[in-house]
Amino acid sequence: MGKSDVVTLRDVAAVAGVSIATASKALRDDHRVSETTRRRVHETARRLDYTPNALAQSFASGRSGAVGVFTHSAQIPFARPVVIGAVKELSLLGRAALLFDSAARAGRWRDEDVKGLQARKVEGVLVVGTNNDQMTRSLTERFSSPVVYAFTDSDDPDDTVLQIDSAGAGRLAIEHLVATGRRRIAHITAGEESLSVQGRMAGALAALDEHGLGFVAPAAHGIWSREWGMEAAVALLESGTPVDAIFCGNDNIALGVIDALESAGVRVPDDVAVIGVDNQEEVLLAQAPPRRLTSVDLRLESLGAAAARLLVSGDVEGTHTPDPATTNRRTVTPVLVVGSSSPTI
Repeated sequence: MGKSDVVTLRDVAAVAGVSIATASKALRDDHRVSETTRRRVHETARRLDYTPNALAQSFASGRSGAVGVFTHSAQIPFARPVVIGAVKELSLLGRAALLFDSAARAGRWRDEDVKGLQARKVEGVLVVGTNNDQMTRSLTERFSSPVVYAFTDSDDPDDTVLQIDSAGAGRLAIEHLVATGRRRIAHITAGEESLSVQGRMAGALAALDEHGLGFVAPAAHGIWSREWGMEAAVALLESGTPVDAIFCGNDNIALGVIDALESAGVRVPDDVAVIGVDNQEEVLLAQAPPRRLTSVDLRLESLGAAAARLLVSGDVEGTHTPDPATTNRRTVTPVLVVGSSSPTI
């Protein structure tokens, strides 16, 4: 590299002897990367005088150095971390993000927004939804540059889509409960029409079946609310069904379940363990004490970062394909965050 060259993340990764994804994580001080590797990448970045903005080089080459980010609503709590993760990663990859929010456009993207990105010669387009159940009308044919869909599906089966692993979330919850000795597990969740509900339940049932188990009662379907969790838990207790764990469709439901159990004198987790899904900061802060709830973290910020890497460099590290026949549909694996609402292993 000559002195006039703008150093990119790819250059840093090559000199440090790591992948682009690892270099990106190391520069964010992601603790999944070893301290030795993080130190080496940081030292390499300083030595090469790396800055995460390659706009000057991009403009000189006739390209914008920018990526268009279309969101259905950046204010939705679940969409926000996806957008944050994507924008952070794009910055590390030397790209600027041009954000268009359909919530500010009467719920749709205007033709002038699309034409504006086309005129700017963006290097790619990232479409960010608000949940796994959402179907987005494909924009891919309107751009000559790559388009990736994150936290939403596309109505074109050939599009590249990155979503959360709902089945993996259900499996992770059940594996934790079984590993802590629980065998009489109930399930309280939202409406059956939700793809997230279907996915989490399918993963949970598969894990239960592998252990020769099943739910002790039919799954209780309602809405994603604390009030529903409390109502369903009261009904479960009144039914007299013996239960030692309750897998909840999300954290709000789980908090309602805990309210009902404790009001009935049931000890959590000694008598009944409770686990939720989402690990959202807003929900955690509502607990007393904070971080009491065991929850499956969907890693939404990591989803956004992975989508940005996939768009810019085709890097699929940190993602997997549930179906080998559809490699353009990928997911990010959730992680378990153990609180005091379930036993430790």
